[in-house]
Amino acid sequence: RKGTLNIEVKLPFSDDMQKSIVDSGLDDMGYDRQWGVYRLRLTKKDITDKKELLKDLLSKSYQNSR
Repeated sequence: RKGTLNIEVKLPFSDDMQKSIVDSGLDDMGYDRQWGVYRLRLTKKDITDKKELLKDLLSKSYQNSR
């Protein structure tokens, strides 16, 4: 547990987004429909290897919140 970071990315559910998360190999803890967030568990390796996907998710979340 000390080697991971849990994040929640607030975005509306979409099959395309879910597919890209699963296909990337990220540890997907599921979509929480009540709060509208994708729950992810990241390791240091995930953060370095999947940087572009994470940037895209966080950018879309930021744009969605505006």
